[in-house]
Amino acid sequence: LVNIFINYEYNDLSIISSNDLRQALSSVSETYSLGNIADANEALDTVLNMLHSNKNLNCSMDKQCLSHKVFGGTILQQTYCSNCKYMSEPIIKDDIIQRTYAYELLNKLNDKNLINFG
Repeated sequence: LVNIFINYEYNDLSIISSNDLRQALSSVSETYSLGNIADANEALDTVLNMLHSNKNLNCSMDKQCLSHKVFGGTILQQTYCSNCKYMSEPIIKDDIIQRTYAYELLNKLNDKNLINFG
């Protein structure tokens, strides 16, 4: 994996070979396997988790690994039911990557009149 990134940085390569990257990720990760369906998101997860776990075993305390410095964020998650008005207790998450659906964000922005689709 290191050789792939070294070649990318110091040669005139404009792209990284997806086959080489898949093989390298599968050789160093238990969760990324050749032959399984995987997308760019899973490849990014694998690389960031490797940087996170290999560089700082106490990263959960101080968030100083490269993954957290570049991609990390803190999110307050709370669920609200518009029918019964129930609101869950807030949960604070420190994740490297937070996934959400674009249509949910756009609908929320539209509900608050922050964007106009019409």
